[in-house]
Amino acid sequence: MRRTLVTVVIVLLAFAAGEVARGIATSAPTSSGHRAPRSQAPAPPILHESFTLLTCDQSTTIGLEGCAEAEVLHFDALINQQRRVIFRTLVNRTTRQDFVTAETSWQRSRRLTCVSASDLYGGGSFAPVAFANCLVTLNRAHLTALDTLYLPAGTG
Repeated sequence: MRRTLVTVVIVLLAFAAGEVARGIATSAPTSSGHRAPRSQAPAPPILHESFTLLTCDQSTTIGLEGCAEAEVLHFDALINQQRRVIFRTLVNRTTRQDFVTAETSWQRSRRLTCVSASDLYGGGSFAPVAFANCLVTLNRAHLTALDTLYLPAGTG
């Protein structure tokens, strides 16, 4: 399980780095070597789930889904809080846009990874639980990554 988590985290980081690199490659540098400014002021992305929170109950499948959903919301709030802290420390529009691009790519990757992981249950009753548990796992890893990558730069 730990090996699988490490592999998933590495794949997600590689995907996010590729998305950032792709975004950098598509923005034309100015004569000073900086990327051209973008038209809209960036804002930190906010995680917002579309599900209706179920009641947590460890004895039923729907209850297990509710327990995982509560954890998803908890970690979403922590990630959103950390993103706001990081965003305030970024010095200019370009660094903020790069951060927004990276975080938006991560959100997309998180969703697609968890859809794929839940597909292992073939649409059965445990598929939504697997999806929510996947979100918890990836959220927890991402929160650690945000702390590790950005706190040394002076956010904490």
